[in-house]
This record gives sequence, structure tokens and C-alpha cells, in this order.
Amino acid sequence: MNAVKFIQDFGLKKAREVIEAAIDGSTHVIYKQADGLINLKDLKRLVESLDRIAQLGGLSKAKDHLAYLISFGSEFAGVSKDEIKELQQDVAVHESIYGGGE
Repeated sequence: MNAVKFIQDFGLKKAREVIEAAIDGSTHVIYKQADGLINLKDLKRLVESLDRIAQLGGLSKAKDHLAYLISFGSEFAGVSKDEIKELQQDVAVHESIYGGGE
């Protein structure tokens, strides 16, 4: 099962539990209710992206922040293109899991 589908089916809380319970150095985990192996690296990356969106106040605020950074970030805040790209990826992750809504 891919990591997106896992979070869709079992939720963010369960994803965190799976990551925390994984043995150090593990690359994949089998979750009894899921179909097949789950890539821990992918799952952790998605959880981190969702956490960054949450820290900004949700998808709508993250999108507003992203628009601001694209328009003014490099001029006033010294924001790098990599930071903008990362936030764009975080938004895409959120939308791939939950759709365009909060």
C-alpha cells in the first residue's frame, strides 16, 4: 500500500504511530489491516509535509503564505527558491491526500 493511501484509509494519527513503532533502520513495515508493505521513508515524508501545513494554520493559510512568498519572499524575507519549492510540495501532498479542502 502506498503512503498516501495509508493516510487516507487510516489517518494521520495512525501514520505517526506506525512511524514511531518502526524498528530503527527499517525501510518498510507491514500493517496488519493494510494491503502489503508501507514504505516508511515515504510515510514519514508525507507526515512531515502535513505537519508543516498544520503549522501554517491549514491548507488555505499555507496557500496564502505560498502566494506571498512567491510574490515578495525573496525581496523582503530572504526566502530561497528551495523553501518555496518545499512549501509547494507540501501543498501538493496535502491535496493528494485530502483533496483541495482543509
